[in-house]
Amino acid sequence: NVKDMDDAEMERLSYCWFDPRPSVDAIEQAEFYIRIVDSVGGPGKWAILDTENTSKIPYTASSIARARVWCDIVSQRWNVAIYSYPSFIDQLALMADISWMRNYGWMVAHWDVNVPRDPYPWYPGAHQIWQFTAKMPGSRYGFNAIAPGKPTPKICLAIMEDT
Repeated sequence: NVKDMDDAEMERLSYCWFDPRPSVDAIEQAEFYIRIVDSVGGPGKWAILDTENTSKIPYTASSIARARVWCDIVSQRWNVAIYSYPSFIDQLALMADISWMRNYGWMVAHWDVNVPRDPYPWYPGAHQIWQFTAKMPGSRYGFNAIAPGKPTPKICLAIMEDT
């Protein structure tokens, strides 16, 4: 979808699900992401790191520290934003110091018509991107990148269109 998006002069971004398991190295995740996204011409406006709670893979203070490593590495090349939902960011703040997240953009997952709450460490109105609803005009999805024999972050490209 990258060529079509660029040809249509649509703003694009790339997305990486962060694997919080201790056995998955943050540097390897960042380098894998950079390699894949470079191969399609870069991330667009934002390189997005998805931090979300799952019942099978819980976050820990170590996960949060490794997410910071990912952001620090990728931000040497591109603008980085963190994607999550406010109550999960609140949970992370109880586990570790997350003040470093303020150095990065904020993409809030909030599927409601009400203005989302921007949690600490961001300030009210700080979100650069608001994922409003799956019914957003122009929504399209890209691809998952697979590295044989090892866990890898999911990477997809998405179109965000002004309405």
